[in-house]
Amino acid sequence: MESLRRYMRLKTGYFITIILFGLVPGCRERATIHAERKDIMEMVYASGNILPQDEHGIFSLGNGIVKRKKVREGDTVTKGSVLYEVEVVAAVSGINISSDKVRLIQQLTSPMAEKEKYFIKSDCSGIVYLTMKEQGEAVRIGEPVALIGSISDRVIRLAIDPENIKRIRKGQQVLVRSEVTGDSVFKATVGKVYDMMTESSQSFRVDAFFVDTFPVSFVHSPAEASIIIDVKKDALVLPREAVISGDSVWTVKEGKTEKIKVRTGIKTIDQVEILDGIQESTPIILPQKK
Repeated sequence: MESLRRYMRLKTGYFITIILFGLVPGCRERATIHAERKDIMEMVYASGNILPQDEHGIFSLGNGIVKRKKVREGDTVTKGSVLYEVEVVAAVSGINISSDKVRLIQQLTSPMAEKEKYFIKSDCSGIVYLTMKEQGEAVRIGEPVALIGSISDRVIRLAIDPENIKRIRKGQQVLVRSEVTGDSVFKATVGKVYDMMTESSQSFRVDAFFVDTFPVSFVHSPAEASIIIDVKKDALVLPREAVISGDSVWTVKEGKTEKIKVRTGIKTIDQVEILDGIQESTPIILPQKK
């Protein structure tokens, strides 16, 4: 029986052929495709967060009670701006004061007790993204009281798996999506690759910077990034499911199936570049789905 062929175009752009193997007992249909010439990109996928560039945590210099709060979230400050005025009462200085006991302490402290005060100031210029204390609340030495960062400049802080970190280098293009911007894709570039692994996440830190200004003011929002490792123009490409064990394909020769070796190049989630072993005219059998 001669093989009957009819062609159909798949959504992926590949041509599919249905071949009836009349010479094989238990004749059944087998789908084949042909490799195509197209551009292919090799990418490393990573997740992270969009943060203010030059983000600074501001910490208390000692124990005391917030006498005046000078700023609110969204305020713009310069280096040296006063954020809090903190009162230190000598009679209770050095004691870890809890917020729910502040009012009682103030009542018990003698009006004649020696009082001191100090100011918590910003160590950078930017916008106040978060304040952590209100007037009348206690502060402890070394306790965070505010978060300040760049007004418009953003950094995408990414976590890269150990098996991929060696492929990342400064200057590579990054395509970024964020939950707050929906399906919009923004271009960025890798700015810094950190050599030390973060033990808690078992990943390496990579910072990327937007090519253009990020259009929204929200920070610490989740982001998904695709770091472009390589781009090959006019490559010979097959669907990934057509390549068996990473180095072989099934083909048809004189009505019989035959397994042949191929040499592969760039691999993506759903495509594989074929460097050697087949041509565009070679019919490739798609493995049957289980």
